[in-house]
Amino acid sequence: MDKVIAFLEKYAQYLALGVAVAFLGYITYSSVLSNPKLDIKVPSVARGVWQQVKLPGDVDAAIAANDAKVLVDAAKAPAGDAVKKQFSKPSFDTQFIGKMEVAGFKEEATPPPGPGTPPPQTETVVEGPKIDKIPGLVKPPAAEPKGAISGQSFLAVAAALPPFALAGGAAGAIVQPPPVQPGVPVAGFDATWITVEFKLDLQKLADAWNASFLKADKTPIDAGAPRKTQFLWVEVQREELVGADQWSKTTILKPLPLTPIAQAEPDWLKLVANPGKDLNTEEAYRVWSEKSDVQINLVEPPFYQVLSGDPWGAPSVPPPPDPAAAAGDAAAAAAAAAVGAPFDPANPPSRPLTQAEKQQVYLYQQQQ
Repeated sequence: MDKVIAFLEKYAQYLALGVAVAFLGYITYSSVLSNPKLDIKVPSVARGVWQQVKLPGDVDAAIAANDAKVLVDAAKAPAGDAVKKQFSKPSFDTQFIGKMEVAGFKEEATPPPGPGTPPPQTETVVEGPKIDKIPGLVKPPAAEPKGAISGQSFLAVAAALPPFALAGGAAGAIVQPPPVQPGVPVAGFDATWITVEFKLDLQKLADAWNASFLKADKTPIDAGAPRKTQFLWVEVQREELVGADQWSKTTILKPLPLTPIAQAEPDWLKLVANPGKDLNTEEAYRVWSEKSDVQINLVEPPFYQVLSGDPWGAPSVPPPPDPAAAAGDAAAAAAAAAVGAPFDPANPPSRPLTQAEKQQVYLYQQQQ
């Protein structure tokens, strides 16, 4: 026994090397020299489990030519009615509306109480009324031009507006300088102004409201209920005639700095550029703009205080007569009567024109 142990201790490394060489030779013979084939079992979608003998390099090709091809062809094939129905998208909004559209009252009864127990109170569930859908938003009629007036005046510089913020902001009260005192100089500036008046037909607006509030059977919703129209902003666009049938780019006029409407313009432009982004500011603007003073000054904006020159007024409301202007008009009318020729706005005479003649010239130029 001692001799065996001594032999193993002396030649152990050679024994280990021999075992490794023998194992390597076995692996080489079984994997290379004997040309082995694999007995594989492939799960099949169409045929359960099928068995073939394949070389290792042919396994992927066999799978691709059989079941993989079946799956690819099935994926590319058009879906049948059964598949479309199985994977169709449900109409969640229709299901929700169907469950929520209830009307009237619904009373849930409870079972009779037992002996000695007080009767439970019956709970009455009040359901909300069914809400009719409107076919679309109100489409207000277009404003129609009703007249224009122009003049040249010496206007007082507007007074500074107080600090303003939408939340709790001031209404559209006019801020004008104090009345002119005799002998006291007043800061002013010369200006040539034009005022164009438009009118919104209220009957057409009411018809637009009624056209939008119709049920499916064309009967009105809440017939006779008051309809409230609120103006959020009035935008005035101007184009200048720069040549024969040539107009300049459209310019959006800024509101006159006489009311807080001018101070609210940055907030309005921001809301228009990003609708729905700042709901708190939108609500604050809505509350502010529905004030009566704001509504009046949005649709009928004020004008500067006229210190001298042509009086200002809306075309439909003539301004109070100016004694000096009236005298000038009388002199111009007398000169026109002396000449005896009718007034032609296309070729006005080289004399002072009356206010009515100035308006005729302006309207004629606008039509050209």
